[in-house]
This record gives sequence, C-alpha cells and structure tokens, in this order.
Amino acid sequence: MEVSDIIKCPVCDNELFLEEKLCRCKNNHSYDVSKTNYVNLILANQKKSTFSGDTSQSVYARDKFLARGHYKRLSDCINRHTMNAVESSDSTPFCILDMGCGVGYYVDMLHQEIEYGGLSATIYGMDISKKAVKCAASKNKHILFIVGNSFRIPLMPKSVDCILNVFAPFSADEVNRILKTNGVVVSVKPGIRHLIELKNILYNSPRCHDATETYHELNLIDKCQIEYSINVNEEDVSNLYFMTPYSWTTQKNPSKEELACLTHITASFVVCVYQKP
Repeated sequence: MEVSDIIKCPVCDNELFLEEKLCRCKNNHSYDVSKTNYVNLILANQKKSTFSGDTSQSVYARDKFLARGHYKRLSDCINRHTMNAVESSDSTPFCILDMGCGVGYYVDMLHQEIEYGGLSATIYGMDISKKAVKCAASKNKHILFIVGNSFRIPLMPKSVDCILNVFAPFSADEVNRILKTNGVVVSVKPGIRHLIELKNILYNSPRCHDATETYHELNLIDKCQIEYSINVNEEDVSNLYFMTPYSWTTQKNPSKEELACLTHITASFVVCVYQKP
C-alpha cells in the first residue's frame, strides 16, 4: 500500500505521517494503524451526535447484499467516471477518497478496476462507523481506511483528486476544502423510484426520493440515471431492509411473510459528476 502524506491530525490539524503501523504528527499525536489497515481519526467531540454509524446488523446485511452483485451496474458506472478522471489527470499520485465508504464495496471494486487497467492511484476509504470500516479493511489491504467524520474530514486542504460519495451525508464546505482545483466528485443519490416496492410495504403513503443535488461551488459536468429491476430472494429482501435506514426510521415492522412476497425490487440511481473550477 502506498500512502501519500495527506492525512491530518484531528487534534491539531497538522500533517500526519505514516510510520509502519503508526500515524504521527509533528506534535507527537499518534494513532495506531490496525493489522487490517485502518486508523481511527474521529474524536468523541467531533461526532455530530451519539450516533456512531451503522450497527453490526446493518453492516452484516449490507455486506451480504452487495456481495451478491445486485448493485454492480452502479459500481461499473462509478468506475467508468473515476477511471476517466484518473486517465485525464496529470496528478501524481492521483488521490481518491470514498467519503462514506461503508463496507468498502465500491472502493474495492474501483481498486480492482484501476489495477486491471494498469493505472496508479492512492485510495482512501472513510466512514464514521468503526464496524463498517473494520469490515471494509478486512477485504483490501491496499486501501487505507479511516474512521472519520465527513463533516470534519481528517485530510489536508487541496489534497484529493477525486471524491466518491454514495448515499452518504456530507459537508459541501469540507468537500471544497480537500478537493484540488480541477478535482472531481462522483456523487450517487437514490433515484425517484429507488426501492419503491419495499417502501410500498413500509409506508401507507410512500414518498419518492428527492434527487436534488446540494453541492455548491462545483460545476456539474455529467449526469446519468440508472434504473433496473433486481430479482431477489427472501434473504436479499431481509438484508436490503436491514441495510437501509428504513429498519430504524419506520414505525412499521414488516413481517417475514410481507418481505418474502417481494420477488423483484427497483434499483434507481442518479449519478452526477462535478468538477471544482
């Protein structure tokens, strides 16, 4: 794993340097890098609330569902846009951050695509959930994973060439701070009909997703929509339910019979590419 010195100390905001299995700044604040290649750079007072990200159940469900390849079309689209950015850039090394990486599915697939294409990039995955980061780090030792807050990203200013954001909350100001000039953001939001069949079970009057974009000071350079039907079994539907916020934001607890009746579900995504002028 090659790591450029772009990580910053969450205490003093100075640059962190990787020394084998330790990240240390000039003020001697140090953070251990785990055997599975992740570092915890989130301080207790930097969490927006007591919420610490995905639960063990949601991490397990998301990992199992994504491993079935149901969202591979989305992954392929993300890879295509990111590979275009890598190929057209003179930046060395090209730095990619998956902001809100979850269990690391998309960034792992991207790493494989970059290696297959004979290209080079330094890749980081970051999520507020330590459970999700531990899961992600266990799959790919070529990526440094960070437990971090996307509203106070522990990276240096103008240090990242490409940011991936798949469904994750973010701060537009933080994105602008860490993104290099001409850097790009590949942003994914749910399409209007995303998981509509599941929502019809969970809500009496389900509302469509709002795909409004909220990045500012960045130029939209590409936009596309992906929508297709997924053939699912009972385990898929259960995992999908528990990996989404529906499992803890809806008052209705669907029965196994209700979930089992679903044999196909609509996947709908809006993929936007932004560039920093």
